Amino acid sequence: MKCYQKQLQVRALHEHKKGRGRVSRDTQALLRSKLADFHQNIQRNQIAPLKEQLQKATQETEQRKIQTEALEEEKTQMQENIQRLTQERDNFEQALEVSNQRQEQIDQLTQRIQTLTEKEDKYNADAEEMKEQIANLEASLGESKCSITHEGLKIIHNSIMNDSEDFDSSSNLWFYLNTASWVTLLKALQLYQ
Repeated sequence: MKCYQKQLQVRALHEHKKGRGRVSRDTQALLRSKLADFHQNIQRNQIAPLKEQLQKATQETEQRKIQTEALEEEKTQMQENIQRLTQERDNFEQALEVSNQRQEQIDQLTQRIQTLTEKEDKYNADAEEMKEQIANLEASLGESKCSITHEGLKIIHNSIMNDSEDFDSSSNLWFYLNTASWVTLLKALQLYQ
């Protein structure tokens, strides 16, 4: 039967092309049913899957569009975060530079304080040494006051100031004094004049 239907279809097409007259009603009905079947087959086998694919593609496109918009928004937020973090980094670097400069100043001041402290300690040590020397001189002066009379001091004073002949190496009076002791002795002798 299929063979017969094909033959009818082929004959109907040839007649239609050649314009030979009318196609029989059976042939027209058959052609219409074949055309309807053909349309249904195309609809079912090609158009319906294509519509489904198109619908899926449209949904995927919408989803991608939504994802793209979300990614764009995320990108914008990340750029803002990068800009904010860059600003914070720049501020931190400036603060670090200022901190380093202040640390250098603190180190310099600490070094200066240490130097001044060392000088102060040296001056204090020198002052203590001078106090000891003064105390020693006062003690030796106190002893000399006890052992030398006014007349003896006068002779010493005159001999130092005038190179007097009264005082010489035979006088049996010797003083071994350093420069500070000489000054103290001279002051003491001036008091006894």
